[in-house]
Amino acid sequence: MSQNAVATGGPSQDALVNVCVESWRFIKVYQRLLTKLDATEAQRYQGQVRYFQKQIEDNLARLDLRQVEFDGQSFDTGLPVTAINLADFAAEDRLVIEQTIEPAILGLHGLVRMGSVTVKRAA
Repeated sequence: MSQNAVATGGPSQDALVNVCVESWRFIKVYQRLLTKLDATEAQRYQGQVRYFQKQIEDNLARLDLRQVEFDGQSFDTGLPVTAINLADFAAEDRLVIEQTIEPAILGLHGLVRMGSVTVKRAA
């Protein structure tokens, strides 16, 4: 399991969580690729990626899990994420989450896997 692992629900849950996080990363890359296509073609492929995303969410929900992204939110040390560039800022800086690098996975009983983000100074 990754360095961001927190709680374990057994090997099957761990495997599903890993596949879902990697799928989330793939979807982000795929969506960037779609911006390079013409609108009609991109729309057709966007429907397929939405279906894939829904399948991931539904399968996580069957285990009472969900993926959470934090883009645009105020950064707080209580969030279930690690800010990979936090050392670049002073303690008094007001920060917002610029980009989710890896989503957090939450379950009924709390955190299952920490997320990773980058932060920036709030405007």
